[in-house]
Amino acid sequence: MNSPSPSRRAFTLLEGVLSIMVIAIIAALTLPVVNGATDNYTQAAAARGATENVAFAMERAVRLLRDAPAGLGPNTLGISTAATNEVIFSNNTSIGLKGSSLMLMTNGGAGEGVLLSNVETFELQYLGEDGTTSTLATPTSTQRFLVTIRAGGAELRCVVFPRVRMVPQ
Repeated sequence: MNSPSPSRRAFTLLEGVLSIMVIAIIAALTLPVVNGATDNYTQAAAARGATENVAFAMERAVRLLRDAPAGLGPNTLGISTAATNEVIFSNNTSIGLKGSSLMLMTNGGAGEGVLLSNVETFELQYLGEDGTTSTLATPTSTQRFLVTIRAGGAELRCVVFPRVRMVPQ
């Protein structure tokens, strides 16, 4: 009896080696794309983290400057000490750069904390009514502050109008 033999066809050694080579070439071509995407994601995540940290510090700085206490005279601010990288108010609240850390002191000097570490730039400009004249020599007459914070490659700038200016005196 003749039994029909099933026709089986298997990979030859040559076909197997060629398949492996094709897969290796495709992997070699896609690996730089995957590595580039991973690097871009890592850089974007670091930039986003730096921006969030600077934004948090800016928000707290703006809140402190906006709530500046009134001074002794009409239309004046209660500023005890003014510098380009620090301001201390008459109620002992302050914000300033100490080393490379941005420090915030609140509650009449009772609570001090680090807002942001590794700060590259923290700059305060004290501006008059016209928005361009510096009032650093007479800080109690400041009408607005220009704040710049740079850290981790992220930089934010903000103009702050103290609320005490909005209340008639």
